[in-house]
Amino acid sequence: MAHKFAQQTDCLFAVGNGFRDMATSMKPWPAGLKLIHSHIDWSEIHRSYMADVALVGDAKAALADLAAALEDRLPKDKRSVKPEVALEVAKAKQEWLDMWMPLLTSD
Repeated sequence: MAHKFAQQTDCLFAVGNGFRDMATSMKPWPAGLKLIHSHIDWSEIHRSYMADVALVGDAKAALADLAAALEDRLPKDKRSVKPEVALEVAKAKQEWLDMWMPLLTSD
């Protein structure tokens, strides 16, 4: 899913993601994509992909600190997810579940 949505953005913010070879197939990111990678384990940063910005720390604490730092920089009307983006993410998640749930729940 990261690669699918990376095709539609200029910046990807990955939190707690190790970008394992099996999940990513080591596919290259689109040209110009900026990667912000947050992980509790510093050795995971730059492991599979070079991050443009690295945040090392507990996800909950790192996100809380980041949200507080950006609080006064974002206009209030820009803080919610656009409905069409939320629908696209929900659709992609459902497609993934439809594909994998039979395998994950089989005997």
